[in-house]
Amino acid sequence: MVNRGDLPMRARYYQSVADVENLNRGMGYSEMKENYTLFLCPFDLFGRGLPVYTFENTCREAPEIKLNDKTLKVFYNFKRYDMIPDEERKRLLEFFSSGRSASKLTGRLDVILKELRGKQKWRNEYMTWEMMLKERHDDGRDEGRTEGIAIGEKRGRTEGIAIGEKRGRAEGMAAGKIETARNMLKNGLSADLITKCTGISAQQISELL
Repeated sequence: MVNRGDLPMRARYYQSVADVENLNRGMGYSEMKENYTLFLCPFDLFGRGLPVYTFENTCREAPEIKLNDKTLKVFYNFKRYDMIPDEERKRLLEFFSSGRSASKLTGRLDVILKELRGKQKWRNEYMTWEMMLKERHDDGRDEGRTEGIAIGEKRGRTEGIAIGEKRGRAEGMAAGKIETARNMLKNGLSADLITKCTGISAQQISELL
């Protein structure tokens, strides 16, 4: 009922919540249901004087190409219900605008609304639903953070093992060279020859001697 300027982003959020709700584990993307996000507002969100604004994903370079992702976002300005050509829809928007019931549909809605007004249980159910969405959003964010930590820990362990293996191989090769140099010294070979064969320094050979 109040234009806070965030309705386009809220439409995106509501669509994402509905998609997550309807895409069960193991389902293919082609099984996703059509998604219609409707806003009924007493103001002109886009300031063009239209009673309804309908959005679907199209190609920017070739607007005639539709993405066909089964999504539609519709913003009604029900204060301009008189401009709606479809009679049934016009009467519905008139009902939202003035409360006047002029069709069978709005007559049924009027009865339902009168029953619901003042019922605290219905209001509590609505608030519970909103809180459920918020908690689900927060849980998803926490789950993503936990998964990120787990991936980081796993990656750290993998990298640690790789570094350890590399370091172990290097230390093993160095120890092998020293052992070879020690054996060569025992057999009376010169320090220059040992250096050429093993790559260890003259200082290391001196320490071995």
